[in-house]
Amino acid sequence: MQGRDVTLVVVPRERFSVARRALESVLANTRVPYRLLYVDAGGPPDLATWLDGQAETHGFEVLRSPTFLRPNQARNRALREVETTWVAFLDNDVVVHPGWLDALLTCGAETGAAIVGPATLMGSEREAVVHILGGDLEVASTNGHRLLTETHRHAHEQFGAAARHRERCACDLAEFHGMLVRRDLFDRIGLLDERFVLHKEHTDLCLAAKAVGASIWYEPRAMITYLTEPALTLDDVPFFRFRWDVTLERDEHAHAATKWEVDPSSSALTGAHAFSDAHRELELLPRPDLVASDTDVPRKAQTPAQLLMQLEARGASVGELARTRAACDLAISMYAGLHRACGTPMLCHGVGTASILLSFGAPVPLALAGLLHAAYSHGLFDAGPAGPSYAHRDRVRQIAGPAVEALVHAYDQHKPAACAPPDPTAPLEAMPCREAAVHVLRIANDLDERIDGAVGYTAKTPDAIAAWRPFFRRLTAHLGVPQLALALDAAIERSAACADAVPASVRSAAEQTYLIEDRTREALHPSTRRAPAPPPRPRTRKTLASRVRDEWRRLRRRLRRTR
Repeated sequence: MQGRDVTLVVVPRERFSVARRALESVLANTRVPYRLLYVDAGGPPDLATWLDGQAETHGFEVLRSPTFLRPNQARNRALREVETTWVAFLDNDVVVHPGWLDALLTCGAETGAAIVGPATLMGSEREAVVHILGGDLEVASTNGHRLLTETHRHAHEQFGAAARHRERCACDLAEFHGMLVRRDLFDRIGLLDERFVLHKEHTDLCLAAKAVGASIWYEPRAMITYLTEPALTLDDVPFFRFRWDVTLERDEHAHAATKWEVDPSSSALTGAHAFSDAHRELELLPRPDLVASDTDVPRKAQTPAQLLMQLEARGASVGELARTRAACDLAISMYAGLHRACGTPMLCHGVGTASILLSFGAPVPLALAGLLHAAYSHGLFDAGPAGPSYAHRDRVRQIAGPAVEALVHAYDQHKPAACAPPDPTAPLEAMPCREAAVHVLRIANDLDERIDGAVGYTAKTPDAIAAWRPFFRRLTAHLGVPQLALALDAAIERSAACADAVPASVRSAAEQTYLIEDRTREALHPSTRRAPAPPPRPRTRKTLASRVRDEWRRLRRRLRRTR
């Protein structure tokens, strides 16, 4: 402890897949003598083994919990052992830049601040996009309501683009991605409030500090980056769901409003809800606890109204129903005139795919991706051919949301018939969640097409991607919904038996989805559709005055040429 007056506390935030990279940056870029307390709460075994090796090599302490802890629980666990003047908090998904801690300590000493926040960037280490450069908290009374507003200064700007980015200044807010705090502040305000479990821990600490007259400063020479890349992996899912548990959000909201004596409609609270709702969509995978009890009949809907009724039966919110209604309206317009090879309207196939996903525990956004999964391969947004143009993608994004659109686009780019399945011995834990969701969409798509044996009445192969089926079984078992892949296996067997029994003269010649063209009524593939030529401009009869004017102009031009 000699010569070390700061304790660095690292806690899990929402995932473990970038924890090694983050800690390596701390060990490489922190030169000030410090004590490190690393809280490993429910992390994967391979990370625990690595941490123990690093702790022995670099001389830090690992505080281990066999179960997940939420960030404030983990911080308090370490805080009880801090005896230094300063404590620096870092999340386990943050990389630090050289000199970061020295700059924070210098600012604290020169300003007398109780809390010092760094320049917090976000994205990857190559980017320099601002997350927060200090923030503001403002309470104002409006129409008898006490409203709290929280603002991140310079959010989403390019760091260094403005001179103000590099000016040390007082502020009202720092975030737990990284901050330096005087240890004696907790003697005055108590430990961190563990009822803040989702996203307002930093706001609560800063309000408490301001209430006792403590100052907060922003120090631009200290830089850290909150990593949003690489993408969330399957190994991250259990802790991510624990961290962003929607059932706890209402309690935190009510607790914050009461403790801070502000109206629940304050933008600082409602904005946090909007963030967490969107943030949860980083992970759109089936949940075993949402699987229907009667998965022997997985497709419960083939029309928009039936899909909405299925959602209502599952207890969907009004917002989820409204979002589904809007997506259904988009599907109705872009699937108009389209039919699967067996003759089923494309709208019924999209709704059926969404219905199957809901039966096997899909969250609503994943079901919407199932509804719109053929948007770019077949969807008719306008007079031209189908395809993922910027305008088409923007329309899906505006209606279904960015996460759903990104998943639909990833599905369109994935061509399983043209590539081999993943190595069957490769671990699934490192697979990105979006990639896994694309595979789930593929299973649901194939299951809807084969569930009733209709593919046997077409020229299609009953099992076009047979090589993928073992991988599908392995993936769905890992996700906790093995029934999904097993249902596909059973449907393929029924389709194969049906195809053997159907005479060739009864089968449709179609192998792919086709469009009944509006004018010619011919069947064609949507990708061959062309925008109609613009109609010719109508010819109008000239008035006497316009004919006289045109003749006078021709005479004048003739006279000029003769001069």
